[in-house]
Amino acid sequence: MRDSDEYFNYHKATLLSGGPTKQTLQEKIRLGDVIIDLRLHDRGTKSARNHGTAFRVFEGSLENLYGEAVELDI
Repeated sequence: MRDSDEYFNYHKATLLSGGPTKQTLQEKIRLGDVIIDLRLHDRGTKSARNHGTAFRVFEGSLENLYGEAVELDI
């Protein structure tokens, strides 16, 4: 933070393109590289809140979902 502004210090950036395809996603789910996360929240009430289904990808597997990964100069 600088004054009331938030800053970030990036050391690396990668441009991902060419995917993911349906077949690649299915394969990564089978291998355990991608996890399906059912985001259902219950605060102890009688009704739960559905926040939708999400795909979680392990950071080391993210580039493998795409056809091309190009490291950018920053």
